[in-house]
Amino acid sequence: MREAMAITGYVPDKLAAKMKSLEFVDVMPERDVNDVVMRVATSDIEDARIGSTDKSNLTMVQLILRDNTKVETIFRSNTSPEGMRAFNDPVLNRVRQEATTRVIMI
Repeated sequence: MREAMAITGYVPDKLAAKMKSLEFVDVMPERDVNDVVMRVATSDIEDARIGSTDKSNLTMVQLILRDNTKVETIFRSNTSPEGMRAFNDPVLNRVRQEATTRVIMI
C-alpha cells in the first residue's frame, strides 16, 4: 500500500459516466450543498472510484490524484446582501473546510 491524495464527494450522475472526456471535474463535498466545490483537472486524476447514485441523481466519487496536483476550492455566491452573508455563514464555513484533499492508503 502507498499513500495518495484524494478528494471524495458527489458529482451529477450524468457527469460521472463521462468524467474522462471533461477538462475539469467539480466535486461537491456534500450532497445538498452546491455553493462549494472542489475543482480538479481530469488530466491530474490517477484513478476514479465511482460509487452509487442516490435518488437525487448524484454519484459518490473518490478521485485519486497525481502528485503535486492543484485542487481549487470554489465558493459560489451572488452579489446581493444574502450572498455576501454567506461568506460568514458557519454552516458553509464547515463545508469549505471539508472541501480539501485527504491522504488515503491505496
